Amino acid sequence: MSFCLTDALVQLCTDACAGGIERFWVAPFDAVDAVTLDTDGKVDSITMSAAPVGVFFEFEAYQETTGFTETGTRENANTSYEQVLVASFICRSQEKRNVIEELQACACGLVVIHVEASGKRFIWGLRSSQNSDLGVGYAAQLTGNEGVTGQAITDTNQETITITAKTTFKSRELDSAVVIPV
Repeated sequence: MSFCLTDALVQLCTDACAGGIERFWVAPFDAVDAVTLDTDGKVDSITMSAAPVGVFFEFEAYQETTGFTETGTRENANTSYEQVLVASFICRSQEKRNVIEELQACACGLVVIHVEASGKRFIWGLRSSQNSDLGVGYAAQLTGNEGVTGQAITDTNQETITITAKTTFKSRELDSAVVIPV
């Protein structure tokens, strides 16, 4: 007989984490060759491809407008996760339009790293080809975008993007020593 549970979760009275995403980085899926995991399951290294551009691009949205949701469901003895990041960038512009168009053009998908207000960093949008211990996953995709001007002078004028990935595993925390390749 094997036991499937080896640890417990305990909520400490001192645990408090602010919400929100401070910033995030996006790379085309094929720019990330591999990730390695430490014994706790954290990502402890990222190997990028040499060409054409093997880097992550930084996105910093307007304050308190970016969030990440990771929803797990279990059906037919299989667990799947939907990972969704929604971010808003104030003041519509040609530059923002062009970047949104580039995100749309990444047909092979995206890999995303986000840093939460707590300071913890997570990577998602990975596939098993980047590490066979990950499970089944699809690269993240730009699944929605909306530009609004508002009506009144005090209304928001912004571009909002939604990036979504579907996998059989939760996002992985990045070890604090990992330098994001930018």
